[in-house]
Amino acid sequence: MTAGGKQEPSPPLEERLPKAMAARTSGTELFKAGDIEGAAKQYLSAIALMEDRSQESTEENLKSAKELLIGSLVNLAACRLRQERHYDVIDACDRALELDDGAAKAWYKRGQACMALEQYGAARKNLVRAATLLPSSREIRDAIDACKRKASEKGIEFKL
Repeated sequence: MTAGGKQEPSPPLEERLPKAMAARTSGTELFKAGDIEGAAKQYLSAIALMEDRSQESTEENLKSAKELLIGSLVNLAACRLRQERHYDVIDACDRALELDDGAAKAWYKRGQACMALEQYGAARKNLVRAATLLPSSREIRDAIDACKRKASEKGIEFKL
């Protein structure tokens, strides 16, 4: 904020993009090393840097920023899933899907969170959407089977 209480403009996207890419890369390295909270902080940093895409920029930079934001949101969801913060997973995935409803990993992670919350109908819907987008993913098909099995154990049957 400035002395007059006005919000200072964000630095140009061209300056923020490399910082956000570095934060996301750092987050991925931390995630692989098992530092889930450290990874989440890096993804949150990348998200904060990329959320303001209102400034004039090249179409290529805007596209890169959007892809980086979506990827960071999905990676944050992966962290929150590991931390069993399922509502935070759903929130991050919702934000990613608002930007691109074809983000299969967001549908998948949201489905996993819904399944953990025993919201089997919502889980199945999300997982089926992910499978439609990534039909060759064995991981997604296995999650659909697990969802059906868990729902059946609770007396819930799905019609195909």
